[in-house]
Parts: sequence; C-alpha cells; structure tokens
Amino acid sequence: MIKKTVKCGDCNKMLEDDTTQEDPIPCPNCGSIERNVELFSSDEAHAHEKIVLKEKLDGTKKPVRETVSCDELCVTENKWVSKKRIIDRENDRYREKIEDPETGKTYVCDEPLSKYHGHGSAKKLKE
Repeated sequence: MIKKTVKCGDCNKMLEDDTTQEDPIPCPNCGSIERNVELFSSDEAHAHEKIVLKEKLDGTKKPVRETVSCDELCVTENKWVSKKRIIDRENDRYREKIEDPETGKTYVCDEPLSKYHGHGSAKKLKE
C-alpha cells in the first residue's frame, strides 16, 4: 500500500494533491507554491518455522527420538496450525498435538508407537 501526502513547502500546511497540475495552486495559508511530497509505503509478511531434532545412538539406523515443532498448512481447512510431535522409539511412544491458533481447537494423539498405523506416512499403500 502506498500513501501520498502533500504539504506546503513553507508553512507545512496539509494540502490537496495538486502535483499533477502544471501550475500549482498557491497555499491558502501563506501563498507559497513550494510543495513537500511524502510517500509512505507499507507491506505485510508472515513467517512460519519448523524445528526438527533427531537423537541417534551409535549403531542404530533410525533415530531413537524425533521431535518436530512447526507451523504447518492444514490442507483440508487451508489455514496454518501449530504442530508438536514426538516419536520415541526407545519407549514405544507417539505423541502429537495440533492446535488451531485462531480457534484454540486441538487434536491430541498419545499412543504406543507400535499401535500407530493408518495415519500420515504410516498409511498402507494401495495396490
């Protein structure tokens, strides 16, 4: 968004924008034709983050613990949600909490990792 203001160059009184005219209208306060034109520009940006931590032990292929904390786009509702997930292979635990920051609505999953099937990447592939 761009906003433009025009002020008298001598007395600083706010004026109508006459900068497109060949002959500026004299300031009604002091009679000057000098002008100060100010342009204001603004924009908006949103940032989202994702933090992933993986704990591995020597000699193990998969991490024993994975933690994810992120902002994620919920495809079904087309809005950003906050997600925290812990996969703890050592203690056979899967924990996930998804929260809609606008409504406060939450989804919580806390179950043994060995029982965690049919969700996300754990879904069976169609043949």
